Amino acid sequence: MTIADLRALKRTRQLSMLRIESIEEASAAEQAGIDMISVAPQLLKHPEFAT
Repeated sequence: MTIADLRALKRTRQLSMLRIESIEEASAAEQAGIDMISVAPQLLKHPEFAT
């Protein structure tokens, strides 16, 4: 999702956001259709996170 996408959605629907702390939570957030995630710093270096 890009900034342009976010701006286009403004006032059309409420977006969801979630703080994740693990790869499992990231997977669950994706399956649940969460629009945006906030990622714990240690996950940025995790090899599965980049895929």
